[in-house]
Amino acid sequence: MPASIFIDDNDENSVITVIVFIANGKKGFVYCDIDHSKLLKMAGDDVTESDIEQHQVLFKQPSYGDTSRIFSSGIRMGADEEINISPSQIRQERLCVLLKSWTFKNSAGKDMAATKDNVKKLHPAIAMILGIALEKELYERGLL
Repeated sequence: MPASIFIDDNDENSVITVIVFIANGKKGFVYCDIDHSKLLKMAGDDVTESDIEQHQVLFKQPSYGDTSRIFSSGIRMGADEEINISPSQIRQERLCVLLKSWTFKNSAGKDMAATKDNVKKLHPAIAMILGIALEKELYERGLL
């Protein structure tokens, strides 16, 4: 079998799947984790089993071009030749560039398109968990 030297966006083996659990607590908090039992423990009596939603988010593996774009978004040269790095900007761009699809719905129950604009509208706790989970998967695949 020849070596895989190109990233094929249509190759099912190159899809990264993140399962995330989300719950709105009675006290107004949003809870999110990739581990169902950790979410329950974290939320305590603020959520019940029936409050928890499971969602699937699909990402593509990054190509060289994707990686360059992602890092360019958060690394800048300053006026005095200092390097300014914004990890949060890099994480946001990684989510936006690599996102393929998700199962999120709006408050009316309609599917929300998996777009850059909608990524930017995510609750910060959800975006953080997605970013960490994606980075963990990329690291384990030798892509980060």
